[in-house]
Amino acid sequence: MTVAGWITIGLVTITVLGVVAIIRHHTSPHRTRTPRGTEPGHGDTLVYAKERTAFFGSGNEDAAGRVVRVTRDPQHYARAMMPGNRK
Repeated sequence: MTVAGWITIGLVTITVLGVVAIIRHHTSPHRTRTPRGTEPGHGDTLVYAKERTAFFGSGNEDAAGRVVRVTRDPQHYARAMMPGNRK
């Protein structure tokens, strides 16, 4: 058998083993699906965002902070993210 034949057999074997491993991983019983997201809560979460701006040539940097309120209720959050004409 030539070198090309051995290389072909090796690549086919590796491909078949890889496909079998992927199928076994996706069908294994230890893989349980948990619901995504979080439970809806009451109140808001405060998120602090810091922005930096640098002016060209001066070397000064200003830092501006902003506090954003993010609701824990997914329905209220979805309504807030809708465009203004769709609310």
